[in-house]
Amino acid sequence: MRNYSVRIWTQILTACFLFTGCMVDSRFSSNLDPAGQTTVEEPVPITEPVTSPTITPVACPANFVKIPANTTLNTQDFCLSKFEMKASLNDGTPVFDTNNSGTPLDASLHKPESRASGLPWVRLTLPQAAAECASLGSGYHLSTVKEWQAAALNVESVASNWSGSAVGSGTIIRGHSDGAISAAAVTEGYAVAGVLLLGAGLDSDPFVGTGQISGTQKRTYSLTNGEIIWDLSGNARDIVDPNGSAVGINYTGPGSAGFYEVSGSELSSMISSVTFAAMTGGLTMSLFSPATPALTNTTNEIGRVYISSGARTDRMITRGGNFSSSNSPGLFAADFDSATTGTASSAGFRCAIVP
Repeated sequence: MRNYSVRIWTQILTACFLFTGCMVDSRFSSNLDPAGQTTVEEPVPITEPVTSPTITPVACPANFVKIPANTTLNTQDFCLSKFEMKASLNDGTPVFDTNNSGTPLDASLHKPESRASGLPWVRLTLPQAAAECASLGSGYHLSTVKEWQAAALNVESVASNWSGSAVGSGTIIRGHSDGAISAAAVTEGYAVAGVLLLGAGLDSDPFVGTGQISGTQKRTYSLTNGEIIWDLSGNARDIVDPNGSAVGINYTGPGSAGFYEVSGSELSSMISSVTFAAMTGGLTMSLFSPATPALTNTTNEIGRVYISSGARTDRMITRGGNFSSSNSPGLFAADFDSATTGTASSAGFRCAIVP
């Protein structure tokens, strides 16, 4: 509202009465107040309809799945390889037998690929796994501890991943983890003789290669967004990047090396002692614990963690366990034993990208 002197408005109105055809815009109203001022209401601005911007959904590369943001871990939506990474020659020719009779593949002659067919690419060091993911292009990286945990927590929250059809009820899917494959796995093209690692198949055949058709050896997990991810637990354990820089960790383990419950004091004590090799910082229990604290491997088959005893330096972290039941595999299984420069026949990796 604005006030103008009555003298000016009197002149305007007088002129309108003296001359025909003079009109005062009906959008204005004039009232003489006791103070001798005329109050004039300004016209209401005419605005155009506001159109909401179009939001483009996160698009992931082929054979990558979107892992929804996790506010607890402070992760945004990102894309994680749907399958454990496989190997191809640099010309794109798929390599099926990445076990290679126990000899690590020459990383300079191969590149990683997320696809169903072939055995997981194993026998890489932490720096090699990180370099292979980075070779895929800008933004690609070895999945971090935080990203892998975000995927695990999402899986934990989906009822269909539990034997009791409710979160926390019964046991959670363990994947290929009983130390056995089907008699036909080799002839059907999912395995190599003498090796327990398996290639993947169609989402509609989640027990492929295991010799089972139901139970906890199911190899696929459902995410909250309806997408499917393979072998997050079991088959090959996944090398993860502790802090995004592909450096190892130093820690002090318990008095005896062994497998311990995720909720046990041994893990929390070890995690509190962690420092990064060549960098500052550490880890927290939230990066390894299920959202439901009461879950245990004994009751719910979530997996256990392997911790070496005493002071350890420059160790790598793997998640998910492997194909052997003796290694306490499960969705929240972890291993802190291997050196960053070491390789293992049961340790593969996954790549990630934030689109």
